[in-house]
Amino acid sequence: MKKLFLLFALISIALSAMAQFDPEPNDGELYYYGFHRSSHGGAVNPVTHTTYVQQAGPFEILSNVPLDFGGDACAIGIKNIVYGSEVELGDYYVEGGWCAGQIMVPIPQVIDTGAKGGGRAVLTWGTVSYDATTGETTFVVDSSVEYIFYNMENDRIIIEGSSGPVVVEGPDNVSYESTGPAIIWMEEDGEDYDWAGYCEWYTEVCIAMDEEPEGESKIYKRTSDCIHFGDDDSKSVSIHYPTAYPERMEDQAEIVFSNDGKTVYFKNPLQSMNYDTWIMGTLNEDKTRIKVVLPQFLNFENGVDFGVPLQKGESKMNQDNIFEVTSEELYYEIRYAIDGNTIKLVATWADFTAPYPDNFVADGICAYDSYEGVGNIEANIVYTLESDTPEPTEKTEEPVINGYPMDNGTAYCVEIVPSEPSTIYYRVQKDNEPFTNWTTYANDLIFNNRGIYLVEAYAKADDKLPSNHLYHEFEISLSTGVDEMTAGKQIVESRYYNVMGQEIQQPDGVTIIVTTYSDGTTTATKVMK
Repeated sequence: MKKLFLLFALISIALSAMAQFDPEPNDGELYYYGFHRSSHGGAVNPVTHTTYVQQAGPFEILSNVPLDFGGDACAIGIKNIVYGSEVELGDYYVEGGWCAGQIMVPIPQVIDTGAKGGGRAVLTWGTVSYDATTGETTFVVDSSVEYIFYNMENDRIIIEGSSGPVVVEGPDNVSYESTGPAIIWMEEDGEDYDWAGYCEWYTEVCIAMDEEPEGESKIYKRTSDCIHFGDDDSKSVSIHYPTAYPERMEDQAEIVFSNDGKTVYFKNPLQSMNYDTWIMGTLNEDKTRIKVVLPQFLNFENGVDFGVPLQKGESKMNQDNIFEVTSEELYYEIRYAIDGNTIKLVATWADFTAPYPDNFVADGICAYDSYEGVGNIEANIVYTLESDTPEPTEKTEEPVINGYPMDNGTAYCVEIVPSEPSTIYYRVQKDNEPFTNWTTYANDLIFNNRGIYLVEAYAKADDKLPSNHLYHEFEISLSTGVDEMTAGKQIVESRYYNVMGQEIQQPDGVTIIVTTYSDGTTTATKVMK
């Protein structure tokens, strides 16, 4: 048997002062929010420790008032906050607080052990280490940590401050060390541990994206082969025929192409679970593939924050006449191929013309709702654009970015000129911070704050693809004005153009000076002579 050392740094025995969240309030309505969690975990136990594994399961929040995802604070309860320990404890709740997209959970907290009796479980924070050479597991509580924090980032809620290996599964001969929230089992004397517990790290909680994204919306005719399946006991996606049945489906579907030329949004990716949810994908450079990273989260039903993860999966009928659906690893990606007006899910198949039970074999994308005990898997998904207008193949010509200093070098002007009739979009990055949102260009851009700037722009003409992206970099310094990043370069050539774009011999009136440097780079400066 592997030895277990539990080293504790001044755990307060005042744990009993923490109150338990009551999932059944005496008065008022209880609001339930179910999300999908992915994380990594490792046992803190000399008997059950065999590996560290990827976790996947529900992350459930209960509150007595509706959650405001952007503002007002309220008290909440979290069910099974460390997912792996649920096997030992059954369902349990801890108290926390919610405010402006952040969850704060005070620790340590005592967990109601229910039928376990004779001891108590404690939610804490610490580091679990496994030494493969000696077979010893060590857990050290970090008593300086008073709160567990989860922060909302776009469509994710992500745990703060955890660390550890990022793997799907590791063998027992691999040493590791990981830090995060943990449930440990404490005997009455507070010293001995019969069951040591479970530690979790890199927790991510998926949130459904149900707001209409910005961009160009297109309506497609969508067809797919769908297998609907139910659940005998609401605990497994394996069911008995004939609860499952195949169906060829057809509907209208919306896809939005973002103005950045890179992002694509699919509304209701499964037509069999049509609950106003968007998933996001990324276009490749030549606009022939769309990559969608999974899992992404689907609403349970309109207006309710339940949800299920969209996953890659396959189905079959086994020898016992039981229909089975198997989801592949959660960290997966699917791809759609673009061919003119058609978008198809890649590496998918189903044959409903085959005799039973082969007509229940499919490989596609699926979602399973454990609360309702039903789900669907769809294969052979094809989107066909409902328009007689062919998809464009020609790119818009690149615009020209001109930049020049103003006010004795304390300000800078950027002018973006189209090369053909088109709409120009731009965004700005300052001092390596995140870019601003894409904005339609209308007037010259004036900058007068100190910093290093990067302006990115592209053009989009009617019936054409977006142009390539262009960049213009400059710096505004309070002491030296504008530095055009030319240090160490030599001027090779300077050419002069008027506002009509015609080359002239020397500056005259409003003149654009195009300077070529020894490293091959160029700058365009507009001056008045």
